[in-house]
Amino acid sequence: MVSQGLFQSNPVKTTHDEYYTQKSAWQDKQEFIPRDKQICEAFMLNSKSSSAVYLTELGFNVTWSDIDFFIDDKGDVVVSNCPYSCKKEVLLKAETP
Repeated sequence: MVSQGLFQSNPVKTTHDEYYTQKSAWQDKQEFIPRDKQICEAFMLNSKSSSAVYLTELGFNVTWSDIDFFIDDKGDVVVSNCPYSCKKEVLLKAETP
């Protein structure tokens, strides 16, 4: 069963929106991820994703837990595969200082 929502504060989250990134995809992209920054895997709330574990295994300093990105993101940069239903809201928040 898909969780009722990854984000308590996100009204646009749909029920068929969790597509997990495989470790091999993170391995392919690791050269583009800064190693000198605290990484925030901000889309783990109620998720069964292993992205944060994979990124940690690849040597990144990753913060994750029950973070609701729309209320409280942590770290220097967000590295994640956000739910597609809220990508517009994520990008708008990401460009807001």
